[in-house]
Amino acid sequence: MCPGKVESEIDENTQARSGEEASEPVEYPEGKIPLTDGQAGTGDDIAEMVAFLASDARFITGTPVWIDGGQSLLVG
Repeated sequence: MCPGKVESEIDENTQARSGEEASEPVEYPEGKIPLTDGQAGTGDDIAEMVAFLASDARFITGTPVWIDGGQSLLVG
């Protein structure tokens, strides 16, 4: 899965250690997230895709699934 920007409480629930060693730069494209008028996704959005992939959808193989409200369509 390829989730886009997702609202979470990770900053409140984790303690940073050696952040510079493990940091991965994140760059979001310019513009609003098209399908949600700029609102980030939620954990529920990701969970719905996980539930779908765990279902009997057995004909799906090896393809990225973008869960980003169309953000990946924006050219930065």
